Amino acid sequence: MNLNKIIIAVNMPEETQKPFQYLKAIPFPPQAEIQLVHMITENVYADGMELIQTFPSREEKKKLENQIHIKLQNLKSNLFPEKTKVVTKVLFDSNIRKGFTEYVAIENPDLVIVGTRGRTGMKDLFDSSFAQHQVKYSPANVLILR
Repeated sequence: MNLNKIIIAVNMPEETQKPFQYLKAIPFPPQAEIQLVHMITENVYADGMELIQTFPSREEKKKLENQIHIKLQNLKSNLFPEKTKVVTKVLFDSNIRKGFTEYVAIENPDLVIVGTRGRTGMKDLFDSSFAQHQVKYSPANVLILR
């Protein structure tokens, strides 16, 4: 399998990032583009057809986006210190599972990587509904790290 584009779904709690340390041992091709993508739930409140409020607000979105980009840059430096084709993205959607899957369909990567909390037992292998959703609906190959 050629790996020209890889999307890594990143959640901010550290326990969900621990499995990503395994990525340091994978010899990704030098030409591969790696995207570190974090999704944030966006809530939209409406009254009938009239939009009342969104959370986070436009100002809060910008602030959140900047804070998360800093964390993603730190993760990028930790995992891929010598790769130059690593980009960070922060995306907002009301349904992060579906929104991420749609983003993957648009980007058309060769591989999607998702980390889980690392619970043990066969029942807990896919302990995250996000990971389950990606395995079931992702248009790309999915690698789950735990």
